[in-house]
Amino acid sequence: MAQLTDNIQLVIGNSLNLSTEHKFRMIYFDPPFNSDRDYKLNHNSDVGFSDKWTDADYEKFISKNIDKLYDLLEKDGTLFFHISSTCMYIPEKILRAKFKFVEPIFWKKKMEKENFHFNRGLFFLILF
Repeated sequence: MAQLTDNIQLVIGNSLNLSTEHKFRMIYFDPPFNSDRDYKLNHNSDVGFSDKWTDADYEKFISKNIDKLYDLLEKDGTLFFHISSTCMYIPEKILRAKFKFVEPIFWKKKMEKENFHFNRGLFFLILF
């Protein structure tokens, strides 16, 4: 845990390893997306990870993490859940069962290179 300011702490790592004694007002969670792909640092590297899951295993993984993050939130806390809009069904189902308020925020990221446009959609869920 890194103390950034008097009232801001940064925690990077596995949420399942955190003690619930400390509560957080805001949590940003960026789990694997269940994209059915393997990722590598570059094509010559062995460094990377597999993001291939069965739906049942992915649902279990997300459920376990959401349960832990819920316990880590203060009563008035907010969870930002980062997920691709193409992979949101399972996480959204779990979040809606656990939280009273779930609100998606969509935006498009646009990159230009030599007049060729790429549009990538990102998805966040905000929970109160």
